Amino acid sequence: MDVEDATTLSYDDFCTRTILGAYSITLKVADGDVAEYGAEGRCTMRLAEYLDLMENGTVGKRYLKDWHFVHAFGHDIYETPPFFKDDWLNWWWDHKESSEDDYRFVYMGPAGSWTPLHQDVFRSYSWSVNVCGRKEWVFYHPDEEPKLKDRFGRFVVPDVTVKYVDKEKFPRFHEATPIHVIQETGDAIFVPSGWYHQVKNLEDTISINHNWFNGYNVRELWEFFKCEYAAVERELEDLKEMGLVGREFVDQCQLVMQANTGINYIEFRELLYTKASDLLSRHEHSENCTATASGKDLLVHLKYVRDILRELNMALDIVDDEDGKTSSAVRSMQMEKAPQEEIEELRQVNDELYREHAKEKAQMQAAVEQERVQTAELTQTINVITEENNQWRESYSALEESKRYGEEQLESEKHELEEQVAQLEDSVRSCTAQMVNSLAELERLRTSNDDHDQQEAELQRQLDERDERFAQLSAEYDSLRMQYDQLQQAQEHTLRSHEDELATKHQEIAAKNQEVVAKQQEMADGENKLQTQISTLQGQIERLQDELKAASANEDVRQVNQSALLRRAEQQTQETQEKLEEANARVKGLEEELALLSNAGPNSNDYATRIRGLQQEVFAKSEQLVQQGEKHLRAAERLDKTKTELAQLRDEISSVRRMLLRGIGLDTTTVGSENASMDDTLYQHVKLEELVRLRLKALEHEWQIAGGPPASVGGSEAASEGAQNGTDPPSCHLMNVENFSALDALGLGGAGRLEREMRVLRSRNKRLMERTEQLERELDASQVGLRDVQSMREKVVEMVGRERVEKELRAKSELTNRELGEKVAALSEHVEKLMVHLKHEAAAKTRAVEAQRRLDKELLEAKDRLATATRKHTAQDAQVAELEQGARILEDQLRLMDEKFIDVRNKLDWTRTAARKENKQLSSELRSLRMKWQMASDSGVLAGLPDWSSPSSVPKFSKKAPLGTSSSESRLPTPKASNNGLSPVVAAVVEDALAIGNGGAPRIKFDIPKLPQPEADAGTPWSDAKLSKLQRQFQDKRR
Repeated sequence: MDVEDATTLSYDDFCTRTILGAYSITLKVADGDVAEYGAEGRCTMRLAEYLDLMENGTVGKRYLKDWHFVHAFGHDIYETPPFFKDDWLNWWWDHKESSEDDYRFVYMGPAGSWTPLHQDVFRSYSWSVNVCGRKEWVFYHPDEEPKLKDRFGRFVVPDVTVKYVDKEKFPRFHEATPIHVIQETGDAIFVPSGWYHQVKNLEDTISINHNWFNGYNVRELWEFFKCEYAAVERELEDLKEMGLVGREFVDQCQLVMQANTGINYIEFRELLYTKASDLLSRHEHSENCTATASGKDLLVHLKYVRDILRELNMALDIVDDEDGKTSSAVRSMQMEKAPQEEIEELRQVNDELYREHAKEKAQMQAAVEQERVQTAELTQTINVITEENNQWRESYSALEESKRYGEEQLESEKHELEEQVAQLEDSVRSCTAQMVNSLAELERLRTSNDDHDQQEAELQRQLDERDERFAQLSAEYDSLRMQYDQLQQAQEHTLRSHEDELATKHQEIAAKNQEVVAKQQEMADGENKLQTQISTLQGQIERLQDELKAASANEDVRQVNQSALLRRAEQQTQETQEKLEEANARVKGLEEELALLSNAGPNSNDYATRIRGLQQEVFAKSEQLVQQGEKHLRAAERLDKTKTELAQLRDEISSVRRMLLRGIGLDTTTVGSENASMDDTLYQHVKLEELVRLRLKALEHEWQIAGGPPASVGGSEAASEGAQNGTDPPSCHLMNVENFSALDALGLGGAGRLEREMRVLRSRNKRLMERTEQLERELDASQVGLRDVQSMREKVVEMVGRERVEKELRAKSELTNRELGEKVAALSEHVEKLMVHLKHEAAAKTRAVEAQRRLDKELLEAKDRLATATRKHTAQDAQVAELEQGARILEDQLRLMDEKFIDVRNKLDWTRTAARKENKQLSSELRSLRMKWQMASDSGVLAGLPDWSSPSSVPKFSKKAPLGTSSSESRLPTPKASNNGLSPVVAAVVEDALAIGNGGAPRIKFDIPKLPQPEADAGTPWSDAKLSKLQRQFQDKRR
């Protein structure tokens, strides 16, 4: 999800990258004025009540949706962003005369309220801006639509945020890729055409939403309208058989499309004509339109509109005039149709549908009677075949039972539908009469209520005028008196407070100045100390850095060796893992081969047993491999640890060997007087025991030469003097051993000095570290003091500013006091005048009180009469509501009857098709059995059969007789006389129904599978979802 800044994004870039690219973005709009809302909403409660519920926390999950906010107010509360101003849809609704509808909405809901997964109306664009709150959006690309629908391709997943989605109903939902977006306050979300989205409020949210389209997606809308119109045509195809063809059929389809989709071809054509004219006029008069398409895009959009208008005119079968405009007569007829006329047309269509249903019932009865003869013939042939083979008889009897049960269920549902239709017609007529009477009574009550309201308003107005006059004078006197007292008190209080505050401020400023001087002196001393300490610390830090560099070089060498060992171990682990993967692949291949062999071989049970055994062996081997791998890992860890210890031991041994060689006199770096570079590998063949022995022998020899500890000291001095004079110090000569010094062996040479220096340096380093920490603590304390001084300086500056402000306020207050004194004098004169007026008003008030008593008495009587009328009006409203509810129930029942009839017709079609298929199958089997019987009789195979199976006992068939007839009619079952001319299938259904009614065992229910509904029918009034909902409501009401 890309985020773009609206302040730097141009309109052309927005159209090129977003609209033409057809992907969703989030626009960060600039901050602006947020308008406040306080009007009533178009819902079942007042907006104030809804806001009270939200404030009290009792609103629950109720969501205020689709509030036409722009039409609720007479002026523009907000301004549409420039990227979305090219809005043809809402422009059309604003352009239409006397239109109070549009697609600009305000949404308000608490946290947790949400909207299920859906596409926008007409496959249009939409944008949404959060005024306050946060929302979570879940988007799906239009290419993901097949994955979101159920297995029949009809409905999408209602909630994509649930943890479990039925995989049988929505088998491909897990393949869909969602896009999650969090919309913050002030963010604008643009939703391209056709994208599925689900929205949830994370907080209490108010948002603005517009549905719109323009030339960039007008073709998508046209494709959607064509699909909707095709669905309406398929549903109303049966009207053509009733004679509704040509222009009448097109008008009926347009009427149904207007009721279902919200727009039809005629209105859409008018929209395109009007918008095309507007675009051309605006393009001619203005060349700089920031919120419209450029010249090139405008030509492309006009081309799209031209192509769509051609297809519309072809669909409506209308020849355009020379000017290319539609017939004004047709448009005026469509616009002037009143809602009552549309209701009458719908009633006529409903009557025609009922007549068509009756005609189809007669046709179905004729088809059933026509099939009766064929069923009788098939029944006779089945009886002949069942005498020869019991297995055939049992299978065919089961088939006949299922057919009989289906016919019985069909007949019972047909009788119930006829009775319910008759009852509904009677109830509709009675409800219509009651509604007419109730409406007349309601109009009479409304007129009487309006008269009472006018009288009451006139009386109340007179009382209010007198009360307002008296209250105005009293309030003016009281307010003037209170202002006079308050001004005097405020003047005295202000003078005292200013004097006290000035005294305290001067004292505080003097104290703060003294503190600042002391702090500055302390800071000067601390800065001098810090400068000396910092100079010493810098020298010590430089020395410490040199030592750290040397130590880090040694550490880098050690890390390089460890990384090499780690890489070698990782390589070995990867090789082992690859071997394991290859083994697993071979195991899987063997399992697949075994599965194929087990499915293809004759002894599948043996193969299955062997496969299970092999699988168990493979599982055991895999466990062994895992255990072996764990052992290898532990062994590798031990090996690494051992290698590390071995390396450490080797380093220690090499250091010991070098120390011994140095003690003996064989330096590994400089040996002999010539300072030749030598390597200690020359002495690797010498064992440590031999080197130790030589070292001890050299020490012993040195002691002998030095003559004890005092001699050794003198010897060292002599050796040093000899070295200074150019002579070699005394040494011991051994075979294959160079000269060595006894002073080095005794720790009095260079190694001893280095060790002493190291100890001195360590102690010095420790003291320096302690001194550094102490200086850091002092530095922190000094910084704290410096911050305190700075804060004190700021406070002093602030106090000076406050003092200046106080002086200004004091000057202003003195000026104000003088002005108030003048006002008080003027008010005193005015009060005297008011007292004179009050005396006159008191007399007038006494007369007004007496008149008010009489008016109160009359008002109480009027209120009683009004309450009585209100109760009657409420009762009438309740009765009207009940009548409206009854009318809605009747309409739902009528729709349910239509659904029942369609279901019955589908079942009849399926039964007819299944019966024909069974007839064909039985005829082919009968012909094959006859041929086999004839061949057996010709070959003499039947001569050896017993007497009961001899050909004489079997009915003979004439070669010229038609299929299903025989020469012996006495052996074939004949239809019963009580069937009343019905087919055996229908008669069996009637007999089963009577048996169930008399307490017999019910037959097995044979459910006819429901055919999947086409995708184009989803969302229509006759879709499976809406018809199922009506059926459930009807069943609940019957209970």
